[in-house]
Amino acid sequence: TIDVDDGTFWLTWNRFRLGVNCVYCCVTSVARPGTAEKIVHSEWTASSAGGCSSFATWRDNPQFELVVPETCDVVLVLSQPDRRLLRRDTNQASEQSANEYETLGYNQVGIEVVCSANGGEHGDLQLVSGSYDVVAKSAYWNKRDVCLRFSVKQHLVGKKLRIVPSSYYPGQSGRFSLHAIARGISEQELSLQEITCASPTFQWREASS
Repeated sequence: TIDVDDGTFWLTWNRFRLGVNCVYCCVTSVARPGTAEKIVHSEWTASSAGGCSSFATWRDNPQFELVVPETCDVVLVLSQPDRRLLRRDTNQASEQSANEYETLGYNQVGIEVVCSANGGEHGDLQLVSGSYDVVAKSAYWNKRDVCLRFSVKQHLVGKKLRIVPSSYYPGQSGRFSLHAIARGISEQELSLQEITCASPTFQWREASS
Protein backbone atom coordinates (compact mmCIF):
# COMPACT_ATOMS: atom_id res chain seq x y z
CA THR A 1 0.00 0.00 0.00
CA ILE A 2 1.35 3.38 -1.01
CA ASP A 3 0.73 6.31 1.32
CA VAL A 4 1.29 9.45 -0.74
CA ASP A 5 1.54 11.60 2.40
CA ASP A 6 4.29 9.74 4.25
CA GLY A 7 7.19 11.68 2.72
CA THR A 8 8.61 8.75 0.71
CA PHE A 9 8.54 8.28 -3.06
CA TRP A 10 10.21 6.35 -5.87
CA LEU A 11 12.56 7.72 -8.53
CA THR A 12 14.02 6.06 -11.59
CA TRP A 13 17.80 5.71 -11.51
CA ASN A 14 18.23 8.26 -14.32
CA ARG A 15 16.16 10.90 -12.52
CA PHE A 16 17.97 10.13 -9.26
CA ARG A 17 21.35 10.78 -10.91
CA LEU A 18 20.15 14.16 -12.20
CA GLY A 19 19.26 15.46 -8.75
CA VAL A 20 21.77 13.74 -6.42
CA ASN A 21 25.57 13.88 -6.48
CA CYS A 22 26.35 12.57 -2.99
CA VAL A 23 24.72 9.92 -0.79
CA TYR A 24 25.26 9.44 2.95
CA CYS A 25 24.32 6.05 4.38
CA CYS A 26 23.42 5.51 8.05
CA VAL A 27 22.83 2.09 9.58
CA THR A 28 19.36 2.13 11.19
CA SER A 29 18.30 -1.51 10.90
CA VAL A 30 20.07 -4.73 10.03
CA ALA A 31 17.39 -7.40 10.31
CA ARG A 32 19.37 -10.53 9.61
CA PRO A 33 20.43 -13.62 11.56
CA GLY A 34 23.19 -12.94 14.05
CA THR A 35 22.23 -9.29 14.50
CA ALA A 36 20.31 -7.89 17.47
CA GLU A 37 18.35 -4.64 17.46
CA LYS A 38 16.59 -2.78 20.27
CA ILE A 39 14.78 0.55 20.18
CA VAL A 40 13.53 2.76 22.99
CA HIS A 41 11.59 6.03 22.89
CA SER A 42 11.99 8.90 25.33
CA GLU A 43 12.18 12.68 25.50
CA TRP A 44 14.08 15.60 26.93
CA THR A 45 11.79 17.64 29.14
CA ALA A 46 12.21 20.96 30.91
CA SER A 47 13.74 19.12 33.86
CA SER A 48 15.76 16.50 31.94
CA ALA A 49 17.27 18.45 29.04
CA GLY A 50 20.66 18.76 30.69
CA GLY A 51 22.92 19.46 27.72
CA CYS A 52 26.30 17.83 27.01
CA SER A 53 28.92 16.72 29.54
CA SER A 54 30.47 20.19 29.56
CA PHE A 55 27.56 21.21 31.80
CA ALA A 56 26.94 20.03 35.36
CA THR A 57 23.33 19.31 34.41
CA TRP A 58 24.44 16.59 31.95
CA ARG A 59 23.57 13.93 34.54
CA ASP A 60 19.91 15.10 34.39
CA ASN A 61 19.49 13.72 30.87
CA PRO A 62 17.53 10.49 30.22
CA GLN A 63 19.90 7.54 30.67
CA PHE A 64 19.88 4.02 29.29
CA GLU A 65 21.56 0.83 30.39
CA LEU A 66 23.11 -1.42 27.73
CA VAL A 67 24.43 -4.91 28.45
CA VAL A 68 26.23 -6.89 25.75
CA PRO A 69 27.09 -10.56 26.49
CA GLU A 70 29.90 -10.98 23.94
CA THR A 71 32.57 -8.96 22.20
CA CYS A 72 31.03 -7.31 19.15
CA ASP A 73 30.50 -4.04 17.32
CA VAL A 74 27.60 -1.86 18.43
CA VAL A 75 25.92 0.90 16.44
CA LEU A 76 23.81 3.49 18.25
CA VAL A 77 21.45 5.76 16.32
CA LEU A 78 19.88 8.77 18.03
CA SER A 79 16.87 10.02 16.04
CA GLN A 80 14.71 13.13 16.38
CA PRO A 81 11.17 13.34 14.91
CA ASP A 82 10.90 14.38 11.26
CA ARG A 83 10.14 18.09 11.46
CA ARG A 84 8.80 18.15 7.88
CA LEU A 85 6.09 15.67 8.80
CA LEU A 86 5.40 17.49 12.07
CA ARG A 87 4.97 20.77 10.19
CA ARG A 88 2.67 19.12 7.67
CA ASP A 89 0.53 17.66 10.44
CA THR A 90 0.12 21.09 12.08
CA ASN A 91 -0.92 22.91 8.89
CA GLN A 92 -4.55 22.67 9.97
CA ALA A 93 -3.80 23.42 13.62
CA SER A 94 -3.56 26.79 15.30
CA GLU A 95 -1.10 29.39 14.02
CA GLN A 96 0.89 29.07 17.24
CA SER A 97 1.40 25.32 16.68
CA ALA A 98 2.37 25.86 13.05
CA ASN A 99 4.95 28.49 13.98
CA GLU A 100 6.76 25.93 16.16
CA TYR A 101 7.87 24.15 12.98
CA GLU A 102 8.39 27.24 10.82
CA THR A 103 12.09 26.36 10.59
CA LEU A 104 13.24 22.83 9.83
CA GLY A 105 16.41 22.91 11.93
CA TYR A 106 17.14 20.24 14.51
CA ASN A 107 18.66 20.44 17.95
CA GLN A 108 22.39 19.76 18.05
CA VAL A 109 22.49 16.29 19.63
CA GLY A 110 25.01 13.55 20.40
CA ILE A 111 25.61 10.34 22.36
CA GLU A 112 28.05 9.47 25.11
CA VAL A 113 28.66 5.92 26.42
CA VAL A 114 30.31 5.51 29.82
CA CYS A 115 31.00 2.78 32.36
CA SER A 116 32.00 2.72 36.00
CA ALA A 117 35.60 3.71 36.60
CA ASN A 118 36.18 0.32 38.26
CA GLY A 119 35.42 -1.52 35.01
CA GLY A 120 31.67 -1.26 34.75
CA GLU A 121 30.83 -3.44 37.76
CA HIS A 122 29.27 -0.76 39.95
CA GLY A 123 25.50 -1.26 40.03
CA ASP A 124 24.53 2.33 40.90
CA LEU A 125 26.77 4.45 38.70
CA GLN A 126 26.47 8.17 39.35
CA LEU A 127 27.67 10.57 36.70
CA VAL A 128 30.05 12.64 38.79
CA SER A 129 33.67 13.43 38.04
CA GLY A 130 36.00 10.51 38.66
CA SER A 131 33.26 7.89 38.94
CA TYR A 132 33.11 6.87 35.28
CA ASP A 133 35.22 6.23 32.19
CA VAL A 134 34.18 7.25 28.68
CA VAL A 135 33.74 4.22 26.38
CA ALA A 136 32.73 6.13 23.24
CA LYS A 137 31.42 9.55 22.31
CA SER A 138 29.90 10.98 19.14
CA ALA A 139 30.21 14.47 17.75
CA TYR A 140 27.21 16.77 18.19
CA TRP A 141 25.27 17.45 14.99
CA ASN A 142 22.16 19.49 14.24
CA LYS A 143 20.73 16.62 12.20
CA ARG A 144 17.73 14.34 12.53
CA ASP A 145 19.93 11.24 13.07
CA VAL A 146 23.30 10.96 14.81
CA CYS A 147 25.19 7.66 14.68
CA LEU A 148 27.90 6.25 16.96
CA ARG A 149 29.77 2.99 16.37
CA PHE A 150 32.05 1.37 18.95
CA SER A 151 33.47 -2.02 19.86
CA VAL A 152 32.63 -3.87 23.07
CA LYS A 153 35.97 -5.30 24.21
CA GLN A 154 36.40 -8.26 26.54
CA HIS A 155 36.67 -6.13 29.69
CA LEU A 156 33.21 -4.65 28.98
CA VAL A 157 31.40 -7.91 28.19
CA GLY A 158 28.41 -8.36 30.51
CA LYS A 159 29.01 -4.99 32.18
CA LYS A 160 26.40 -2.27 32.54
CA LEU A 161 27.17 0.46 30.01
CA ARG A 162 25.44 3.79 30.50
CA ILE A 163 24.21 5.61 27.39
CA VAL A 164 23.50 9.33 27.73
CA PRO A 165 21.91 10.99 24.68
CA SER A 166 21.74 14.75 24.95
CA SER A 167 21.50 18.03 23.15
CA TYR A 168 24.63 20.16 23.19
CA TYR A 169 23.00 23.00 25.13
CA PRO A 170 20.77 22.57 28.22
CA GLY A 171 17.08 23.39 28.01
CA GLN A 172 16.43 21.99 24.51
CA SER A 173 13.43 19.72 25.00
CA GLY A 174 12.03 17.26 22.49
CA ARG A 175 11.21 13.64 21.77
CA PHE A 176 13.78 11.14 20.49
CA SER A 177 14.36 7.45 19.86
CA LEU A 178 17.48 5.41 20.48
CA HIS A 179 18.41 2.36 18.38
CA ALA A 180 21.04 -0.15 19.46
CA ILE A 181 22.28 -2.59 16.82
CA ALA A 182 24.80 -5.31 17.69
CA ARG A 183 26.34 -7.72 15.22
CA GLY A 184 27.21 -11.25 16.19
CA ILE A 185 24.62 -11.86 18.93
CA SER A 186 20.94 -12.75 19.05
CA GLU A 187 18.22 -10.25 19.90
CA GLN A 188 17.41 -12.07 23.14
CA GLU A 189 20.97 -11.51 24.36
CA LEU A 190 20.95 -7.73 23.94
CA SER A 191 19.56 -5.64 26.80
CA LEU A 192 18.68 -1.95 26.44
CA GLN A 193 16.39 -0.11 28.84
CA GLU A 194 15.82 3.36 30.22
CA ILE A 195 16.70 3.65 33.87
CA THR A 196 15.76 6.01 36.67
CA CYS A 197 18.79 7.60 38.27
CA ALA A 198 18.94 8.95 41.79
CA SER A 199 20.54 12.32 42.38
CA PRO A 200 24.25 12.11 43.27
CA THR A 201 24.99 11.95 46.97
CA PHE A 202 28.03 13.47 48.63
CA GLN A 203 29.54 13.38 52.07
CA TRP A 204 31.70 15.92 53.87
CA ARG A 205 34.80 14.33 55.27
CA GLU A 206 37.27 15.79 57.73
CA ALA A 207 39.52 17.14 55.00
CA SER A 208 36.68 18.73 53.00
CA SER A 209 34.25 19.94 55.67
